[in-house]
Amino acid sequence: MNQILSHPDVTADFSRDVLVVAGSALLVLCLGAATLRRRTA
Repeated sequence: MNQILSHPDVTADFSRDVLVVAGSALLVLCLGAATLRRRTA
């Protein structure tokens, strides 16, 4: 939050943090989908 308040433009730190958060969310979603039990009719 301090990064955004002190630097109105996009910085390398902000971009890295966004990529880390997005990558973590994607990884968790993929792991969750892989562990779901598949049910067929």
